[in-house]
Amino acid sequence: VDAELTFEGGASRELRLYVSSDNVRGSAGFVIEDTVLRDSGSGVRFEADSIAPLVTRQLGIEGVRLDQGGRAELWVRDVAVDLNRLQSEAETDLRAVCGKAELRIEPMTGTVLIADESHTLATSASALTVDVLNIEDGASIAGSMSLRVDDQAAGDLSVSLRASELVDETGAFRVGVPRIDGEVALRNAMTSLAQPMVQSAGLVLSEDIGPRLDIIATASVDAESRIGLAFDVKSDRLTGSADFVVADDVIRSDEQGVKLAYLNAGSLIGRFMPETISAADGGGLSLTADDITLALGETGIDWSRSELSANLGLLGVRLRGSAGEQ
Repeated sequence: VDAELTFEGGASRELRLYVSSDNVRGSAGFVIEDTVLRDSGSGVRFEADSIAPLVTRQLGIEGVRLDQGGRAELWVRDVAVDLNRLQSEAETDLRAVCGKAELRIEPMTGTVLIADESHTLATSASALTVDVLNIEDGASIAGSMSLRVDDQAAGDLSVSLRASELVDETGAFRVGVPRIDGEVALRNAMTSLAQPMVQSAGLVLSEDIGPRLDIIATASVDAESRIGLAFDVKSDRLTGSADFVVADDVIRSDEQGVKLAYLNAGSLIGRFMPETISAADGGGLSLTADDITLALGETGIDWSRSELSANLGLLGVRLRGSAGEQ
């Protein structure tokens, strides 16, 4: 790794950094004027020839390997740091810092093991943007990526979120839940990609859940500044929804609460029965919970102020003993 750091004094002090290695190159330039540090115009730019091996290590999923492509570019711009504000408060004043970061990654390719067979794995070009130009107004994050296995669509991940009321009047992180608006979605996901995670539990996701799965989470803020959270899950055998409202650091079920329905529960139950008991295919499992209250404390859920009740139903599942009795 080669690195060079230069500093020039005077009325306008300048700081420049250059970094270079076999895989990474980057530069950053800053100017300090009137106790405010700003980027010098071009911002902070770093690029890597390939981050595929790094992504593989960070994922840490057995059987998933990305080894080609993945040229990446990171650009941090509109950076400003009020040095006086940082030093004048007992606690860090986050209002003293602002900026915007963009990360762009070119397609990556590799392999994935599914049922002990190797398949090609490819990602689309992807981008991630984090905007904290004024943290008093809020911050936002947006990004997307698609996967393909053996040139077949295997999932589309997208994130678009904005959060406000992040800091209090001192610039410290506000206690409680910030106001959130946006969506996180995983659509058309190939469930077999997650099989290694549940293998030890005896589950077969492509059969027990279905070959494809959609998971969508949305957040919105109403006229009364209440945060609405909605979750939807859908596959061939599993459907579910959940609606919550967050107000005054309390999460409550809303509308129809939580609903889950699972088809052909017999085939799954039978797999975990002793050899002397079998379960016929068919039947269903349902879960409903329309009276949920979760009070949030400083370290998590305050169970002394929380309530939770649910109904679990099992319908049409037939069990037989070794002598044929039901």
